Amino acid sequence: MSDMQTEAEYSRNLNTKFRLLVDAPQPIDLTLVEVTPRKVDSTEEQGMERFSAVFMGPREIPMPSNTVRSTRTG
Repeated sequence: MSDMQTEAEYSRNLNTKFRLLVDAPQPIDLTLVEVTPRKVDSTEEQGMERFSAVFMGPREIPMPSNTVRSTRTG
């Protein structure tokens, strides 16, 4: 699992390349381009941080929305 788990940790790494470890002939390199916080609704479980991280990668490789393992490359 990545050592980055919080919005602040991801935000500090904007425009950084990540290597996506997937079941493919080779890893896929993506760039972190956006981190957006999300407010916690009063009906949701408290104590959990919510945010989205948007990555940009090669157009020719369709990527599903999913949780995946990655490593920072630079």
